Amino acid sequence: MTPRDTSIKLETSYSEIFFDSTQMERFISKQQFHDSLKKRMRNFYNGRNYQFAWFFREGLADYAFSFHDAYNDYINYSQDTALKNPSLEQLYDSLSNGNFNYNINDSIVLNAELLLTAQFFRYTRRAYQGSSQLDAQELDWFIPRKKIDASALLDSVLSRKGKNLKELEPVNRQYDLLKNYLLKYYEIEKNSSWSFIKADKKNYKLNDSSTLIPIIKKRLFLTGDLIKEDTTAFFTKELEKGVKSFEKRYGFKEDGIITATLLNEMNRPIEERVQQILINMERIRWVPAEPSTDYLLVNIPEFRLHVYDKGQYSWSTNVVVGTTANNTVIFTGN
Repeated sequence: MTPRDTSIKLETSYSEIFFDSTQMERFISKQQFHDSLKKRMRNFYNGRNYQFAWFFREGLADYAFSFHDAYNDYINYSQDTALKNPSLEQLYDSLSNGNFNYNINDSIVLNAELLLTAQFFRYTRRAYQGSSQLDAQELDWFIPRKKIDASALLDSVLSRKGKNLKELEPVNRQYDLLKNYLLKYYEIEKNSSWSFIKADKKNYKLNDSSTLIPIIKKRLFLTGDLIKEDTTAFFTKELEKGVKSFEKRYGFKEDGIITATLLNEMNRPIEERVQQILINMERIRWVPAEPSTDYLLVNIPEFRLHVYDKGQYSWSTNVVVGTTANNTVIFTGN
């Protein structure tokens, strides 16, 4: 347990308002919190001598609104509805609707304070460390389970008053790249049709024409591979670039020719792509955040090694990886 820091007094405190430790214990006893969450809360408030983290004398801190937006955004894109907390939402609505007669001694304030802290610890555990159901040994992942000091992370949020929350996220940069595609596919799923494309010839290449080409162009435009929307039935240079972009993303030879194999990838259900992205985002939560030093990153299914110089992308080269029978293991090391 973190010892209580009694050196923090009113004149040296962050928020100038405190509560009694017995109030928190009464609150915790009524909640169905996991023992590890109870310990985190006790350690966090012991370290700040039970001063408020989310409230000032004037009311709810601005960064509480930023955090509320952040974890709701996470719930929306990750579909992790288990993180929802109806009790917190009810209190948050009461405090933020402008009709609440603010009184720091009101039990609503203390309950909201403690629920926000508990929610922060739950959020960081789920969003940044990944599911505890995954077994790295079973997956043949030789990487250490990422550990996060949630209390230190919350202290950073408070000291920065919630500014630039994005910079504090301890996730690999690939996570955000996948998240951007996830949001794109959600938008496609919501607003666009994803009809099956049935080929009427063996392949399609530059200068060909077909009634299917406008449908293919529409598909590539939706996925961001084709820059401009085009409804003509001709295989243009722009379409060839779009096909090469799609081929690069899916690990095909970048020849700009639409084959049956390529169409098979385009025809994958949008729901399947969404699940695929969500699974890979979960995997990336395990991966250490990319260092700011020099390092090598091997993308096994891409057959390429990427070189980073002081954390910035420098160049890449082809590499040989294991066969299906002798898979290249996933590991990290010096």
